[in-house]
Amino acid sequence: MQQKIVRFYDIAFSQKKQKELQAKALLNSINGYLINELGIILPEVESHLKGRIFSVSASSVVSRRLDPDYYKLSYQKIISQVEKSKYPLAELGDVTSLLASGKTPASQDYSEIPNISF
Repeated sequence: MQQKIVRFYDIAFSQKKQKELQAKALLNSINGYLINELGIILPEVESHLKGRIFSVSASSVVSRRLDPDYYKLSYQKIISQVEKSKYPLAELGDVTSLLASGKTPASQDYSEIPNISF
């Protein structure tokens, strides 16, 4: 009887590992699939010094974002590709009624299980 339990456990554990590998492979492939479906071509990341130095006019920063990463050329190229997507762009507030602020929601707002942290 004990041998049967051990064999059953080994089979179940092996199946679990296989499912985890399949899930990991799917998770790893989702970014490429999504980018392809949206018709976005990501620019190559420039690692040389010239590709990391940039300037922006003061008028483009006034009343906008102040973080420098937003103004990087590579980020601007990504935005350009997203804007060329075959799907129309929309602001999150226009497509959801749940977006009220940038704060982390309370656990009861997204889970039926009590005491689950975000």
